[in-house]
Amino acid sequence: MQGADDYPHQLSEVLVEEVELIKGPTFVTDAYGTIVNLPQAVETAGSRVGPNPTTIEDERRRTFYFWAHRFNLSALCLSGGGIRSASFALGVIQALADGSLLKQFDYLSLRKRISAARWSKPRFVRSIQT
Repeated sequence: MQGADDYPHQLSEVLVEEVELIKGPTFVTDAYGTIVNLPQAVETAGSRVGPNPTTIEDERRRTFYFWAHRFNLSALCLSGGGIRSASFALGVIQALADGSLLKQFDYLSLRKRISAARWSKPRFVRSIQT
């Protein structure tokens, strides 16, 4: 028997779940003016466009992005490859953690093999918890 996690997930499903993990249950107004939770608003958005699966997913994403832009989410994105960019990224993360500013970010994105994430993970976790 297949479970809910056995099928490929659509991007709209993953994005909705991620926002709810960050913000908690979120209520919005759907296309009909009814206050519903975000997953329900995104799900019903796909039902307005017809049977084409691509069009349904496109409409669900449009609805998600419409609401996501209103949630005031923020991200810290650091990129580069090599020891200098890793050192710089680590310094930025440590400075933000020391100033209790790191926990204001909803997302942390490190790209291009920045190994500073491994070095700073315990410190990062401690700064978020305090």
